[in-house]
Amino acid sequence: MDEYFNKADEDMVIAADFRQYDELSVGGNGERERKSNADLDELLSKLEKEHDEASAEEIALEPDKTVKTAIAAKLDASKTRTITSFPVADTDSLSPLPDPISMLEELLKELLSHGDYQRVRDKYCQLSIILNLQGRIAPAFRPQLNTGKKKGDSIFIDIHRDLVVIDAHWLHSKGLHIKARDAEFRPMFNAKKPFPFDLAWTFAIKKWKSLHRTDEALTLTTFQQCQLLRMRGKVVSQRFEAALRGVKTSTGRIPAKIAAVRQSLNTWGEKDRRVIPFLDGYENLWLAEELLESDAPIRQIAELAALMDGSSQLADKTIRDKRKKLLGQIKGASSPRVVGALEGTSPGTSS
Repeated sequence: MDEYFNKADEDMVIAADFRQYDELSVGGNGERERKSNADLDELLSKLEKEHDEASAEEIALEPDKTVKTAIAAKLDASKTRTITSFPVADTDSLSPLPDPISMLEELLKELLSHGDYQRVRDKYCQLSIILNLQGRIAPAFRPQLNTGKKKGDSIFIDIHRDLVVIDAHWLHSKGLHIKARDAEFRPMFNAKKPFPFDLAWTFAIKKWKSLHRTDEALTLTTFQQCQLLRMRGKVVSQRFEAALRGVKTSTGRIPAKIAAVRQSLNTWGEKDRRVIPFLDGYENLWLAEELLESDAPIRQIAELAALMDGSSQLADKTIRDKRKKLLGQIKGASSPRVVGALEGTSPGTSS
């Protein structure tokens, strides 16, 4: 059974606007009780079986049924509809757009108003691929889906598959070096040729656990996984969770690390208003450090931070200078691993 949700991203998404990350998660918010992985596997196994066996039937409007009843029945039937392909077949059919991020935000507001992913699916996937082609903001840091559906709704299977294709296309569009274990899927990452959407869909519907898909089938690096929304292994998923959502333990909840960091940065802004326009950039720099390995080179940290908001990548020297200022504001509000890197006591200062 494919692990459509792992512990770190069972709600499917981490919000791109970190100031709203607990409000935009699919199917709920950061405070909602989480199920165990075993419970999720059992639930989704049942959903997968129902999804594969069921077929949608047209609902006839019988004389003794109200219009409302018929519409409700039709919506229930639509849940069993099987999607057999990704809605984008090639990139030649997509026209450049001046501001696809704003269009995506508006589309997601529409989705939240009615909760029907199928109504926005084509446009959502098209905008996502256009953003991939622009290459400025990575899938992990864009405005994210919120259907308002409860966990366990079969629509999350379709969302999962679409997000895997979008992630794979991002890797292809960035020309990142990936050697798939299975020769069948290697053409997905040949940047010299058009992206094979049909093949990516075949890859997306494979019933693999997230860990197997990322760490074995594709052997994605930490840097690559940090850019993606769906294809993340356990370690990277846990870092996203701890940084942005907080972690539930047997004794209670550990708050998201970003809350203390943001508080420290806001205090800095109160003391020196000149830094306020730059606080988001410092926050992105902190998050890049938090997500990557402690020995990540400066250029990786700079690139990941830039991919969070589409800004230009800063020079290595600039990043080093910003890290020193950042450390002075957030020491005690971040993990020892990141503080060590910021202080230069780990290999993280290497270029």
